[in-house]
Amino acid sequence: MKAGRHLFLDLEDTLITPLQADWCSFDFINVEKVKLFMAGWRPDTVNLFSFAVHDQADVSGFNRHVRPSLERDLGVSIKLVPTTDGDILPACCRQMKLHPKKVDFSEMSAFWSKHQGFRLFVKDLAGKGVDGGAVVALIDDAVVDERFEWKGLRVSGSIINIASIDETGTVQMNMGGKTCWS
Repeated sequence: MKAGRHLFLDLEDTLITPLQADWCSFDFINVEKVKLFMAGWRPDTVNLFSFAVHDQADVSGFNRHVRPSLERDLGVSIKLVPTTDGDILPACCRQMKLHPKKVDFSEMSAFWSKHQGFRLFVKDLAGKGVDGGAVVALIDDAVVDERFEWKGLRVSGSIINIASIDETGTVQMNMGGKTCWS
């Protein structure tokens, strides 16, 4: 992972309605809210972190049907599109010192969830640390608000529930019973 500000975005129930039969059947949601957040947070890169993208077939469907309009509407290019099966699950397993063939998607989803899966994925991306430091953020509908800092890796970040972003793009995080704005 390079130094800078890296935003990761979920797809289903965060930026698009749940996929029904294929990548053609969706509607955009929360795009303006995320765009306003990005205007204030100013990421260097925008990436996906979505369990809807299982494999290269899903990457192709995303690239063909969702990506062009999403990039146009957000005004950015999406850099990383990690697959659940080929990128996210193996990265999480490396961090947990498990063999990826011993963990399947349903186990990963049930036990690590998007929240912990993101933390493990970022730790794997950061490797031995980031020269100059990196700041990461995930916006997702299935997470709890959190801020974290890993000083040894020179990485800090936020996990943000899409419901915590108001209509101005400001984040109102519930941090242990108290409200924090960012």
